[in-house]
Amino acid sequence: MRFFIANVAFLLIHCSHSNDESNNWKNIVRTDDFPDLISQPYVALFFAHSAGPQDSFARRFNSHFADAEDHLEDFGVGVAVIDCFTSPEDNECVKKKEDSDKVHFFRHGRLLTDLPLDSMFNFDAIVANILHLVLLQEVPLLQTRAELEEMMRRTSGKRDVIFARMRAVGIFEDRAFIETAFAFNQKYQFIMTTVNDNFGIDSNWEPGSNSIWLLQCKNTIPGKQCPAIPFMNAISLEKLIVFIKGLEVTNAVELTEGSHVGFLHLTIPVVYLSGSKRDIQGLRSTMHTLAAEFMGNVGFILVNRDTVTENMQATWDLSTSLKCTSVCAVLETENSLETIDEFTIEDLRLGLKKILEKQKSEDLEHKEDDEDIDEDEDEDEDDGSSEELYSTSQETQDDPVEVALFKLQADRQLNISETVQLTDKTFPEFISSTSVTMVLFTVKWNPICTAFLEAYQKIGLKASELNDINFNPMARVECSNWPDVCGLNNVTMYPTLKIFKASVQTKDYLGRLDEANVLKSYFLQTSSSPVYLTTREQFLSFYDGSYPTRAREVISSVIIGIFSDSMNADAIIFEEVSKHLAGSFLLGICIQECSNEALKTFGVKHSTIITVKWEDPYQPFVTFDGAFNKPTILSFLNKSSQQILPELNPASLPSLLGNSESIVMFFHQQDHPSKYAEIELAKVAARKQFDTTPITWVDASDKGHLGRKILSSYSLPVEGNIPQVVFLNRKTNAVCWYPHTPQFSESLLTDWLDATLTGRERSCAAALRHREWTEMVQGYDFLAYIKEDQEAGAEKKPKVNPLKCRLKQTKSHKKTRDEQSDDNDRGEDREKKEEEEEDNDFQSGDEEMDHHKHIEL
Repeated sequence: MRFFIANVAFLLIHCSHSNDESNNWKNIVRTDDFPDLISQPYVALFFAHSAGPQDSFARRFNSHFADAEDHLEDFGVGVAVIDCFTSPEDNECVKKKEDSDKVHFFRHGRLLTDLPLDSMFNFDAIVANILHLVLLQEVPLLQTRAELEEMMRRTSGKRDVIFARMRAVGIFEDRAFIETAFAFNQKYQFIMTTVNDNFGIDSNWEPGSNSIWLLQCKNTIPGKQCPAIPFMNAISLEKLIVFIKGLEVTNAVELTEGSHVGFLHLTIPVVYLSGSKRDIQGLRSTMHTLAAEFMGNVGFILVNRDTVTENMQATWDLSTSLKCTSVCAVLETENSLETIDEFTIEDLRLGLKKILEKQKSEDLEHKEDDEDIDEDEDEDEDDGSSEELYSTSQETQDDPVEVALFKLQADRQLNISETVQLTDKTFPEFISSTSVTMVLFTVKWNPICTAFLEAYQKIGLKASELNDINFNPMARVECSNWPDVCGLNNVTMYPTLKIFKASVQTKDYLGRLDEANVLKSYFLQTSSSPVYLTTREQFLSFYDGSYPTRAREVISSVIIGIFSDSMNADAIIFEEVSKHLAGSFLLGICIQECSNEALKTFGVKHSTIITVKWEDPYQPFVTFDGAFNKPTILSFLNKSSQQILPELNPASLPSLLGNSESIVMFFHQQDHPSKYAEIELAKVAARKQFDTTPITWVDASDKGHLGRKILSSYSLPVEGNIPQVVFLNRKTNAVCWYPHTPQFSESLLTDWLDATLTGRERSCAAALRHREWTEMVQGYDFLAYIKEDQEAGAEKKPKVNPLKCRLKQTKSHKKTRDEQSDDNDRGEDREKKEEEEEDNDFQSGDEEMDHHKHIEL
């Protein structure tokens, strides 16, 4: 009742103006009604500066925002759209003009905060975000384990805590949680985090999942960790309410004549433990143990078959329990009935978990089906217009990243909630939080920055898992919000990824912005360089990629320097090279017992360097045979770490080509001839005869594949033959094909390649076709637009300004000697002057007056 008067006033205002057919925005109200709206305790307002939604995202927002109005009314929250299109000069509309992509939340007449539209992507997001603001004090958002421990300390001995970990604010599960908190926050303390961590309260938690726990702090002594009971169902409002109602009744009942079973109406699974009189004591212990573990999720009833009366049988359905001839458990759900005979407590525990997991899986499937239906309805509500934020091909043809990103964001919200966003205060603290951290500097208007954010979050979560730390070691600074932080770190381009060690910046990451390469860089930065190996076990672990921990999951090769002792002259040089290459390669110095095992494993007899490649079946390791000096070792490491027959793709193209004038491409598919040809070609590549010409493979498995398209572009007489080997000379644009297909052998391939490189091969008849790079569509002709605007402006002038006429006349009589001597030049100059004079027509009257006076003088 406390919001009744305010809600009635809001409804009267809304109903009096919502039928305005001249505006496509729903819930539209006049700017005059703004003071009455914000007089409510809580209200969310969107200031519309256009006649209606301008793109599909805005149309969906308009529809969901209107739906949220009716829903949020029950929570005492008003929702409306302010019509700034018809009243653009209104004071509030002017102030909110720059924030046209935000929803403004007012509490008791004051602006509390703004919510970006991209966080209000559907009905759940709108409701959840707004209710989080309503319950800002009641439901705090935690970021660290210390905050959780402090909350448990404050509630110990007072009340229990409902703790939720959500992937993001605004998802369906978050809405269910915050609506439950609205109803029960007087009895329980609700808290939530979006950090990918449950802060150690549940060892069985699956990282990344949406989860909720009951923390039993009411009966816990201050200073002790509150026991955690997980919510074991798919998260929804209905299930959460059942869970909390289940906490308020006893979920373990020993059945007697006058027993009251308070959980039977809650539609939770029920377990009947049935036995004779001699079994009851053991069953009672089992019941209470499991009831404590499954509190709120499962109900337990203990049935003593020797004391069951006809009245009890008539009151409760005990037919299945009474059929047991020994100890048994009957597991009953809404849709199933299962009996377990002669069980142990562990059998029953596993059976219950399996039932709950199955029920949870089915509920999630139903939820996904409902979401698909909702998405279809959203598409049906859209008017089908193809007009988006970028409405023409001219505006998108030069930036495919931005186009792809825009289309992605139209379908879903980017999940980047688990990446910490730093400020000027938290930045110093973060970079000193662990030995190695990475910080991504972005600006929100750059599409490459935005496109990389989800991958960056995944990298951070994987990095924390690899290093066994409980927080994400990768954070982000939004430079449009914190330009001082970016300036102090010398950020001059976006995105920029910087690596910090012990609070000190070591270098900028300059590799590809993808998960594999950034994670590899982080892993190498956290690893010692070199790694010192002294025992046989250390060598074997380093050799197979299990030391450092999980190295093989991140990198594809390691370098092992094998020496008699660390004071060996060659070992000292290798150690210096290792420190120079820290962060680029994983290098180990193998001495003492490790050295003996390594020499035996690789079949070498003296100190050397071995590059081990786990993903290269044709050359699993390479032995160094050059002089022990820095340049030679560096060159060896760069070449030997590459696969002997690498794939040619957009990612590998720059490094493979380098300064090479030519390249060999092996087009293959998944068949036996291709595999045989690949083996023979790998033998050729392993020879040092063709070191200056990269030998690569290209996937051409089907006709629609890029490899087939590349091969067909060469117009070879053997175009349809797969496998096929092609030589390309980048300097002359010559294309040569292997003429002996399908006969592939090391000798034939070697002879052909040698003849091709020396200019003796006659199969080089094809050449790359000359093509001009043209626009997909003709770009805008801005000069033509300017001229049209000028002509349109001239036509709109009501009368001729005499000052302009006199100014033109004065200018037209000013001639140079060259103009007087050449009639043709004079005509061209006159036309040029007339164009300049037309431009001057757009100058202000004051400027023309001053100019005129100057000429007269």
